[in-house]
Amino acid sequence: MTQQNTASLRLTTGTLQSTSSRRTYHCRFVRAGRVRSSANQPSNIEITPHALQTAWESGLFNGKAVFIDHASLWEYPSIENLVGVTQSSTWNEVDQSNEFRNCFVCS
Repeated sequence: MTQQNTASLRLTTGTLQSTSSRRTYHCRFVRAGRVRSSANQPSNIEITPHALQTAWESGLFNGKAVFIDHASLWEYPSIENLVGVTQSSTWNEVDQSNEFRNCFVCS
């Protein structure tokens, strides 16, 4: 049997305290409206407030990996660029957006 290089990330719920290696941030996932293309031009895709709120109600914004980079077309994100995991997502009715209160920054 060969030994593999593995990494694990253990998440628990509870009170978070900021330390030099772990911080929490308030971040926005996505806001309702027309998506912009990579050239910063309006695309033909529009995300509705109803779709975002329904996804939030289903818990689809919790426990998502956050990377410091965007993978190129046909590539996967690199675990080396993992900076955290989302937690405590909320629906912001005023801004019509999904937000999360905490992002665990990996050391």
